[in-house]
Amino acid sequence: MAANLAIDPFLTGGHEHSVGGRSASNVEEDPFLTSKPSAGGGHYGTGQERQFGRGVNMHMRSVAALVFVPWVCFAAMVVAFALLPPGGPWRLMALLIWMGCLGFSAVCYFVQGQRTGPLYKYMGVLVLVACVAAPVAGQKIFETDMTQYWMHKNGVAYRGVVPSKPADAYQDANLIDFSAMSRLSLRQVLGNRPQGSRTTYCVAPIIDARSPSKEVNFWAAGLDCCEPLRSFLCGDAANAEARTGIVMPSSTSQYAADRWDLFRKAASDAAELYGLTLPERPIFVRWHVDAKAVQSESLHQGIVEVILISFIYLMVSLFLAAWLHWTSAYHGAKREQQADWASDERGARGKQQGQRRSQASCC
Repeated sequence: MAANLAIDPFLTGGHEHSVGGRSASNVEEDPFLTSKPSAGGGHYGTGQERQFGRGVNMHMRSVAALVFVPWVCFAAMVVAFALLPPGGPWRLMALLIWMGCLGFSAVCYFVQGQRTGPLYKYMGVLVLVACVAAPVAGQKIFETDMTQYWMHKNGVAYRGVVPSKPADAYQDANLIDFSAMSRLSLRQVLGNRPQGSRTTYCVAPIIDARSPSKEVNFWAAGLDCCEPLRSFLCGDAANAEARTGIVMPSSTSQYAADRWDLFRKAASDAAELYGLTLPERPIFVRWHVDAKAVQSESLHQGIVEVILISFIYLMVSLFLAAWLHWTSAYHGAKREQQADWASDERGARGKQQGQRRSQASCC
């Protein structure tokens, strides 16, 4: 069996015999380090054919373990951090999944000290990398797509809101249906691009056509959908039937807070330019006809991003597993070659010493 393990230096560290006092029979206990033949010798036959089959199987199992175990951990954590609803119990579930994967990485390190070969060490490192990357990617998706989806799904909706009413009365709103006489003032548009940024923050006042007011409490807003002072095309601004505002959150995450501050800066510049007044906390909305369709789009976008990032990580995991396997096999073969050279050199020296002793004894 020890001879069979030498076929895959990735599993044995390049050593044919027992390592650290472990015999080949003990190594058989680890399913990642050996492949037991089926009764009757299996389909590999006997002798060299069976040995070759075991070696190939060990290569496939070791690479597959390095590819799929870290990837499954990564995908589970991304789903937990990106798609689960906000709130204590759901966040706790995501944290428990993360802690479970982190604990698995620690167990791999512990087991690696008891086994031959670097498989468990590499697996522990790759799972640890997944534990770092997955929460970052998942939280990013949650903040950009899913926060607004869950807020609109579970939040407060107001109907028939007149734009001239104070914004303070609707600070808890997630969805606002404005009155029939509400419209956008497309002659008072402003697009603000912060210095060093490539994103334009666009705003347009929402006014009551019956009694326009200098104080603008509600603003339609969007990203990269207007010129500096005209052509406001954010959401359904071009649709005269649009009356629904999907409120942009201001405090659900740091991303939302930073975005809200930049929209307020754009609204402040617009108010100064057009002679308007701005309350302390105006409400910014995405202007649409069908809010439910927008909610479904946010959910769909979040799911697509989770699938895409998981696929990318699968490709990265496949590359890393293949690279680690090839590197281990290369160094293992190199160590064996060096050991063979040293053994041949010792044999040659012994033979020369024997010949010199024979010559000295006969003379």
